[in-house]
Amino acid sequence: MKIVWVALLTTILTLTGCSGGGGSSEPSTATSGTTGGTTSTPSITTSAATIIEGNAGTVNLDFTVNLSEALTEPVTVDYYTADGTATAGSDYTAISAATVIIPAGSTSATATVTVMGDTLYETDETITLHVSSSSHASLGSVAATGTITNDDTAPSVSIANASIAEGNAGTSNMTFN
Repeated sequence: MKIVWVALLTTILTLTGCSGGGGSSEPSTATSGTTGGTTSTPSITTSAATIIEGNAGTVNLDFTVNLSEALTEPVTVDYYTADGTATAGSDYTAISAATVIIPAGSTSATATVTVMGDTLYETDETITLHVSSSSHASLGSVAATGTITNDDTAPSVSIANASIAEGNAGTSNMTFN
């Protein structure tokens, strides 16, 4: 009697209904890894970012979009921005819908937001990057804070000494600069 054991482990991951705030997700499939005989579902997370604003022109505020494990095909991630204490149009360029692609075999990609420089003294400002959907992965931490660090000198106030002759009658105004 001959017994033949054949084991085939193929995991098909199907995601539907991943949405949040600014987009939707179409059902999709991707080959995922396994751990100890159980299927692991890759997930998307984002990391906080910081940039010094500069005095003119623009700089890039780069957020890292992470995939918990590499897949055999590219993963698309849709994102958008929202004001925190920074204001779209004057502090940064708003993004209503954009996509970043994590290449097959990779675990991260960069989502870039354009920040506008100025010479105004202000407190550090924030924006939020939101992930709205992804192909082939679930959504983990789907919002990250971007900080625009002020690099301008705080204005100062000073006052100069003043003197005036007293006079013999009436009043006189003393002017301080």
